[in-house]
Amino acid sequence: MGIFAVYDTTGIQSYIFASNKLRENVGASILVRKVLEEYLAVIINEMSKKDNAYAITDWEVRCDKPLEIENDNDIYAEIIYIGGGNAYVAFKDYDAYKKVTKKLLFKVYDKTAGIGIASAFVETDFKDGYSDQFQRLQVKLSHTKGNINQPILVGNQQITTSSLLPGLPVVDFDPSADFEGLSVEQLLKRNAYRDDRNEADRIKKNASSRNSIEMLNNILNKFSAQKPKEFSDLERGNSYLAVIHLDGNSMGNAIMEYSKGEKWAEIVPRVRKMSFRISKLFKEAYYQIAVKLARYCVPKDTDEKTIFPLINIINDGDDITCVVSGQYGISFAVQLLNAIETLGESNEFYPFPEWESIWLESGASQKPHISACAGVTLFHSHYPFSEAYKMADECCANAKRYTRYAEQYTNNISGSFIDFHLHQSGVVVSLNQFRNEQYTTKGEKIICRPYCVSDDDVFKDIYPLYNEFERLMHDWALADKYSRYEKNKWPGSRLKALRKAIRTDSNEVNEVIVWCESRGYSMPDRFEAITAREEKNGGEYKDKSKFSMLFDVLDLADIYEDISWGENDAY
Repeated sequence: MGIFAVYDTTGIQSYIFASNKLRENVGASILVRKVLEEYLAVIINEMSKKDNAYAITDWEVRCDKPLEIENDNDIYAEIIYIGGGNAYVAFKDYDAYKKVTKKLLFKVYDKTAGIGIASAFVETDFKDGYSDQFQRLQVKLSHTKGNINQPILVGNQQITTSSLLPGLPVVDFDPSADFEGLSVEQLLKRNAYRDDRNEADRIKKNASSRNSIEMLNNILNKFSAQKPKEFSDLERGNSYLAVIHLDGNSMGNAIMEYSKGEKWAEIVPRVRKMSFRISKLFKEAYYQIAVKLARYCVPKDTDEKTIFPLINIINDGDDITCVVSGQYGISFAVQLLNAIETLGESNEFYPFPEWESIWLESGASQKPHISACAGVTLFHSHYPFSEAYKMADECCANAKRYTRYAEQYTNNISGSFIDFHLHQSGVVVSLNQFRNEQYTTKGEKIICRPYCVSDDDVFKDIYPLYNEFERLMHDWALADKYSRYEKNKWPGSRLKALRKAIRTDSNEVNEVIVWCESRGYSMPDRFEAITAREEKNGGEYKDKSKFSMLFDVLDLADIYEDISWGENDAY
């Protein structure tokens, strides 16, 4: 009997975000990606040659074809597909699976010194029973992951120097950082980052198939070839950074539905195409918006080259994590969400090309809509990066809750939502705790977020729209920069006074508004319509102040830039 196996990397979040060092965070993500995309294929090919057989590892090239291992006895192993942090592999027998797995564990330990591997398998003939075998494989993998014991480090002993952050023995020193002592894990991460491309070079590599190389070079060559060494190197204009965590909506359920079936010859090409297209879609969206950011912030009228203010940390399947200069964070995330929805509607990128034969036959009224949610944390570079990421992850989870609510009103259409948080203090707290303590006044929430980014009309009367937030920002809070209208440019001191008043109580808010109106500064035109809709609908608005959207705008006004500004006449 053949073997249907899965490999999963464990302890990834703690491994990537173990320190506050950019080189280690990004280097760790590079190593995580290599485990399944590089090391696994290399080992499968090595072990197959030792057994005088051959292997098939270029699954992306064969993504529209069924498995060949079923009909060829000389095939040692064949990668079915890789996606979402998992690799699925077909082996000719248990002995082949055992040899590859053992070799992979040694390789991962040697090259990463910290990433865990969980694996499970079921027996199969690669002909029938795919769905049942896949389900049993997931159950076995879950049990395996639950039984993995994380190593417990021995306490520091006065035998050898220990590295500052992990507390592990020092094996080398970094001459570029005052000879900082490094553990094996830190050294491997920094070496991986050193050998990787910088972000501008990566954009050229990934975007050259869609755009003129000459045009991209004209833009990206104006940025420094030097890679950032610390997160503070990404700062532009203010001391804030933005970490963005983005995740696709309902992809797991759609994938499970799309993968149903009994015949391996029918299902394998389907799931291969699906995994390939999901990865292609999210990578394409990321690099399109990265190019847009480059066009927006390219140095002008100067020969001085600056570091490109964006760095990718995770881009795996429908999961993206990146860090960008603070003022671009929210706009970048919104543009990215829009790009995912737009590309997700095209035939080239839609992940489920055979949806008609699956969902329509099961009674579904429409094909799955491709969307995503994003969480953004704006923070100072000295704040622990792992905590900033946790807040972005919490923001993303909060946005996803709104998506699930929205499906009740929209015939199961998942919209794209964004939630964001400005963290100005150095206090390490959870997002919910911070909001309960700082953004609640007399039982009312003074923030309106999350916001719906999708343009679909089905959302406009139900949830706060990012489009309205953006227009308030453009035409009111930052009217001197963005608005093409001369009216309604409030003095900065009055905007700050209103923000402070909203945090206090409605009486102070009314006093500020009366003072402004007596001097000709009226409330934004759209404010009354937004307020009327909120009072009418209740629902998600019932425990929020009617000034909550104004507060969100004022909270971000000092550090907000729209990277799409000047590209169209939408306003």
